[in-house]
Amino acid sequence: MASDAVARAAEGAAVVAIVMVQNEIGVVQPVAAIARAVRRVNPGCHIHVDAAQALGKVAIDVVAIGADSLAIAGHKLHGPKGIGALWLRTGVTLEPLWVGGGQQGGLRGGTQDAPGAAGLGLAAERAVAALPVARARWLEAAGRITARLADRGVAFRQLVPDQRRSPHILALGLAGVPATALRTVLASRGVYISTGSACAERDGHGKPSPVLVAIGLPPDTGMCRLSFGHDTTTDDAELAAATLADVALELSRSRSSG
Repeated sequence: MASDAVARAAEGAAVVAIVMVQNEIGVVQPVAAIARAVRRVNPGCHIHVDAAQALGKVAIDVVAIGADSLAIAGHKLHGPKGIGALWLRTGVTLEPLWVGGGQQGGLRGGTQDAPGAAGLGLAAERAVAALPVARARWLEAAGRITARLADRGVAFRQLVPDQRRSPHILALGLAGVPATALRTVLASRGVYISTGSACAERDGHGKPSPVLVAIGLPPDTGMCRLSFGHDTTTDDAELAAATLADVALELSRSRSSG
């Protein structure tokens, strides 16, 4: 089990940091199970959770997941950029990285961004309140996209099943479709995706994505990640699906003929 593997690696560690929703393919990590497993072998280990992609997308109960600290980011919630928040479990202490005045509980000196904090708070309230409706809409959008691809005969597979992924991220593997070309052509037609194929370019050099290697995505399969926001509409999903199908088929045929 993944939790047991993390626990073995955490023996003697001071901190274990977990990304609650993996940003590349959207898988929701079993944070509570990992925390329990880690504490069995290392009771004093600090469990930190990166929830930037999670808040407002999946349900979060900081007590139930066993976190010592949890971080969120405003720009992932349709809130202000440059503002975030850190939740600390009662009794947990941290050594500050920046020293100065006694602001923010002695954790970080400097003038607080009050307008940014207010914007983050409002965005978080709205995102959490809208989650039940948004979740249903995002799952419907994903279903429309995969159905359109299947109807058009595009060779693809969904990288994470619905029950394991955050509803706002749909990651697909497109057989025989170069990821870089897919991203470029789609952008020219007004559809913007993220890619992370096993041959993804980084600083001009092709390097495999550790995540996609770990899930066994073949090198000749292009990865396509579509993300949905609270302002994503059914028309947006339909347009993205039709355009993605067109471009995937064009690139696949071009590669086959070449």
